[in-house]
Amino acid sequence: MRYLQLMVILILVFVLLSLAPSPSRADTLDVVFEDSKSRNTLYVMPRPEGEYIPLNQVIQVFNLTRTWDSLNGMIILNYQGKTASLAPDQPVVIVERRSYSLKTPPRYIEGILMVPLEYVVDILPLLYDKDVAWDSSRRILRIGSSRIEIASIQHAVYTDYTRVIIQTNKSVAYKLVEKLPALLIVDLPEASFFLPNNPLAIGSGAVKNVRVINSYGTTQVLINLGAQFASYNHFALNDPPRIVIDIYGTAGEGSIAKKQEEAPVGEEFKNPLEILPKARVPTTVRSVIIDPGHGGRDNGIALGPDLWEKDVALAVAQKLSESLRRRLGVRVTLTRAGDDNLSPLERTTLANSSKADLFISLHINNSFSPSAQGFEVYTLDAPRDPNYDNPEMLLIRASTLEYAQENYLDRSERLADYIVASYKEETNSKEAKKKKAPLLILKGATMPAVQIELGYFSNATDKGKITQEDFQKLMVKVITEGVVNFKRYLEQVSLN
Repeated sequence: MRYLQLMVILILVFVLLSLAPSPSRADTLDVVFEDSKSRNTLYVMPRPEGEYIPLNQVIQVFNLTRTWDSLNGMIILNYQGKTASLAPDQPVVIVERRSYSLKTPPRYIEGILMVPLEYVVDILPLLYDKDVAWDSSRRILRIGSSRIEIASIQHAVYTDYTRVIIQTNKSVAYKLVEKLPALLIVDLPEASFFLPNNPLAIGSGAVKNVRVINSYGTTQVLINLGAQFASYNHFALNDPPRIVIDIYGTAGEGSIAKKQEEAPVGEEFKNPLEILPKARVPTTVRSVIIDPGHGGRDNGIALGPDLWEKDVALAVAQKLSESLRRRLGVRVTLTRAGDDNLSPLERTTLANSSKADLFISLHINNSFSPSAQGFEVYTLDAPRDPNYDNPEMLLIRASTLEYAQENYLDRSERLADYIVASYKEETNSKEAKKKKAPLLILKGATMPAVQIELGYFSNATDKGKITQEDFQKLMVKVITEGVVNFKRYLEQVSLN
């Protein structure tokens, strides 16, 4: 009887063990590349604070290169010109000059530099130029198809037409938009391009040049038409993938020989310039858009247990909204009222569609340098193009969001000045600066626009204040007074 009981117990133990998940399976994850259908395995080391992966494995599997920045004690990872910086035992990582916080930092474990799983599934997609999806239940990281890349822009001039060829790395849907008689725009999904000649000068009677720009989630190929433009045709070919646009001139003006017959530049663009939309210049402040940075899966900087930059940005935005309504009686709209994930384009589109008079985006800063601190107000860094007044460039500016903020830079600068001055007055501190940066969220704003960094969480002094209610109320007062003074300035200018 005892023998039978022992056998039953052994059989039950065997069955339970066979049903239990394999511990070795939990110590790996698979990386699948959709392009090549290849599959790689990354070995994971479980730790009480989370799972870690050897950095050398990540570099090898994802085809990265590594350099050492001895001055700052950082490792620089590079993928096709994009860089990410990290340092052992530092939770802050930088991707393309923007800082992000990890819940657990990279660290040496048993003499091997490891990065947390979070780095591979959340941070790496920002650097790696492919779509990345993490299936946590099956422990599979899928690297999607390569994003669109414009390999080259070529042209040929024939007797009666000029051919423009846009060669891409794979077949792609496109849309051709007419801005006749001076411009054709080929809209593509957002693409990368490293073109030696941009713009590409053509100089035929039908086509002047071709320029490629990125404009808010799309890539646009701008074909600037010549005085002899008559009509066009377009089609796509697949081997190799390319888009072909044939631009016909009048009576054979596709050739360079007809170039001298072109009308003067001013006459050539006369009609399009007459219909260019005028920039809407506010003379007071009746409506304000406040943008709480980040949201949804984009948490921003980790400020504490279950507290993120997105949470503080929303809390300050809500307080600022109430303050502006109470003080100025203006209409205030938030780009997000909850934990929503919005792209920069969606945020700017909300502001533009509401015809707001001001756009204010709220963030918290971070840095590898613990000495970096203080309140900062950013305006768009957009160096003036030497061809700014050229009619051709004016038409391009009127046709794309890429240059929208240029019409408002002076007033954006003035708004930033008033907010910085308000900070210094209200806090009796000089730790406030006005800065410039090529911030995507400001580029397309058709109104005065600034991005405010409330402080540096990486700085001990700022860190102790940012999450405090009193400090947030003080920041609301600072920004409100800056807007009040800016409104007064606009009204005075409009009277002169």
